[in-house]
Amino acid sequence: DDAFIFPDASFEDSFDFSFSGVKTAAINAYRRIERQIEREEGTWPHNLSCQDFAASFQKAIVNTLVNHTERALDATGYTTLVIGGGVSANRCLRDNMEDMAKRKGIALTIPPLIYCTDNAAMIASAGYFAWRSGRRAGSDLDATAMARLEDIDNFLTISVS
Repeated sequence: DDAFIFPDASFEDSFDFSFSGVKTAAINAYRRIERQIEREEGTWPHNLSCQDFAASFQKAIVNTLVNHTERALDATGYTTLVIGGGVSANRCLRDNMEDMAKRKGIALTIPPLIYCTDNAAMIASAGYFAWRSGRRAGSDLDATAMARLEDIDNFLTISVS
């Protein structure tokens, strides 16, 4: 998970953070690899895998969430932490939060996975069927927080025969 180094999403002396820089760094790293593949008419570099890319990105996000949570606990003196929502289904985040909680001696509550999911399964299903029908999104796809599922065709611009 150190194959790619992504920036820290933190703002100094603040509990604020932004993942836009991490996202931009990931997109730029991916595009550099795409250009290298095009130039060399090759494949993904043998010394780096897609899994390395994903693990490095995940590490940057998880580290930010854990570090900010730890700083907030220190600042407030709270001894109990509850994590919920879709992000709490991430095994790496759960493990790192558990390690931090044990190290600090605080109580941690994370619901069972069945209660941590959100609409990701629905979105994944829609994406699967779009992929199966040959519809793809370009690498310039950007997140649209309030997009409606009915508008999926607006985002899938590349047809594959």
